[in-house]
Amino acid sequence: MRWQDRQDKVEASVYEAMNELADLLSIKIRDYPLVYWVGRKVQFKDLFTSTRYMPFAEQNRVYFEHHRRQKIPYYHHEARSIYIFKDMPIAVYEEAAHALHLMLANPSVKGRGNRDRLSFDILMEINGFLGARLIGSPLENPYNPHADWAQLTPESLVKFEKSYLKLGRTKSDFLDHFVHQQGYGLAECIHFAHLKGDIKLEFIRRLFTDRWLEKNSAVNKYLRLKRRFWPIDKITEDIKAARAKA
Repeated sequence: MRWQDRQDKVEASVYEAMNELADLLSIKIRDYPLVYWVGRKVQFKDLFTSTRYMPFAEQNRVYFEHHRRQKIPYYHHEARSIYIFKDMPIAVYEEAAHALHLMLANPSVKGRGNRDRLSFDILMEINGFLGARLIGSPLENPYNPHADWAQLTPESLVKFEKSYLKLGRTKSDFLDHFVHQQGYGLAECIHFAHLKGDIKLEFIRRLFTDRWLEKNSAVNKYLRLKRRFWPIDKITEDIKAARAKA
């Protein structure tokens, strides 16, 4: 398939997914993002987005190259652009959900403390995964086999982080794993609650329209969702072991 044909197909798929999710949640779409199918020969300088938002051009280029190496699709909010690096149809659903949420609510990360920023990122992943599931994506949660990191004691979490870094990974990788595990896990729980009839679409709609602008609003929202849908009601083996040694 020629690049232009693939580009047209991916772009149409993203807009179709956004329309379907917006209709489901009774949300009016204000604008659509640029969508790029990035083939082997496409360079960042070839993209319109490289000059569209000049203040963010270098930041976007670094982000672009990082994701391109790993072939991880993503939505860049400042550039209002989605980048798809490989033929993976399920990626379209999640990035379309991210774009719909962020272009609608337009939340800001400015002035957030570390805990609130981490929680904000978790909420972003909740909406991306949840939105994809709502419109029929077969997207699976790859973090299911892992223990819930939020249940670890602070001491165990530090110890676990050190062992994680010894594997050659970075602090950024560690935080990214935590954000996605919590976001995907909570999204699965919320989606299951919806399927059971415990929550209505209006509840999910508010997740897509809330901007979390007040101080610590993101961390408070994350903790409320955690208590309601994925409560820490089981003592992990790490905590059991720590208590046994005490």
